[in-house]
Order: sequence, then structure tokens, then C-alpha cells
Amino acid sequence: MVPYLHTTLTFIYYLISLPKAIVYFTPDFPWRLVSDQLNSLLRDYSAYDRFESDQFPRPENEEVPRPLPEDFAMRGLLWVEKYFPSDWFSEDKIIDDEKYFESASLLDERITRVLYLGYRIAIEGGGKWPQYNSKTHQFETE
Repeated sequence: MVPYLHTTLTFIYYLISLPKAIVYFTPDFPWRLVSDQLNSLLRDYSAYDRFESDQFPRPENEEVPRPLPEDFAMRGLLWVEKYFPSDWFSEDKIIDDEKYFESASLLDERITRVLYLGYRIAIEGGGKWPQYNSKTHQFETE
């Protein structure tokens, strides 16, 4: 579920930069369900400063970025062109079999990334879609 949410929010984050396109997309989008899912990810999460930022969240204590499996699947798509940092795929030693290997440690990074996207959509959307309350650390919809 979380990889799907990550991919979907990445696409929505791109659409925000296209005001003429996003107006057709947002009225029927299930924002309440997305907010509920984001809030469920926040239940056991306390490192709010990792996603409450305008900077792409990088793995903690790692010099070389470790892309998520869906990052490799989305790589090269027009709508992720400005999403990933320029050095995100710089580790050329990752062999093809490892690109889609799902280790348990990736879950925390993925959750941080999903929360980051939810936060950026809330901030850049100007409250039109989900809103983020930085005092309660919850996503809200009207």
C-alpha cells in the first residue's frame, strides 16, 4: 500500500506545478482517504523534522543514497524529473537484482518520503487539498 501511495503522491506533487491540469484532477480525488492514510502513518512517527521541510528527505547516516524500489520504476518519467535530487541514482554499484529487493529497513524511509510528499502537497496547495497542522502533526481535509 505504501509504495502505491508514494507513487501516486509523487504524480500529484508534479501536477501541482501545472495549475491548468490539477483543477481537473482534484475535485474527485479522495483527499479524505489520503489524509487518513497519512495520519495512520504518523501514529508511530516522531521525527517530524525529517519531512516538515522543503528539502528532499535523504536516508539518515548514509553518504550514498539508497533509492527505493519504486524510485527505480519511476526513474525517467517526466513527472519525477524535478522530484529526485541530481545525485539520487549515483550509486552505480547496485545490481539489477538488488534494485527491487525489499528490505525491512526501507519501510521507514518510504514512510518519511510519503509524509514529505503529503506535507509538500499541503504547503504548496495553499490549503486547497489536505492541510497539515504543524501543532498536532496531523493532515486535515475540509
